[in-house]
Amino acid sequence: MTMNSESRTPMERLEKERERRQKENFEILIAQLDHHHITYRVKAAESLGNTGDGRAVPHLIGSISPGGEPEYLYVAMISLGKLGSAEAVPVLIPYLESDDKWVRLGAVKALGMLRDGQCHPAHAPPFK
Repeated sequence: MTMNSESRTPMERLEKERERRQKENFEILIAQLDHHHITYRVKAAESLGNTGDGRAVPHLIGSISPGGEPEYLYVAMISLGKLGSAEAVPVLIPYLESDDKWVRLGAVKALGMLRDGQCHPAHAPPFK
């Protein structure tokens, strides 16, 4: 038997509304990863990292590309580190050799947060 909205307590209705808004906000943030303006992409990537929601990982990974703006790549990488998914490791490792210092720093920080065995210092590229 399901409860209709009239038979729910105010706290139950509030929780249901909170869940609905979280889902809606998550979908908006995912869509903003493809926005044409970098400010929207950066804020979306940062917010997704702060949610702790692992569903964001594949979307963040998909938004990282070698030709991306360093500012965005840095934030997206840090967000991947915060989300703690080992799935991001093979995506981040090639960026350790980037010509851009912010991209390298983002990859290093994210990999440090992930603490994955593939990132052992013996395998690190020489410092540029």
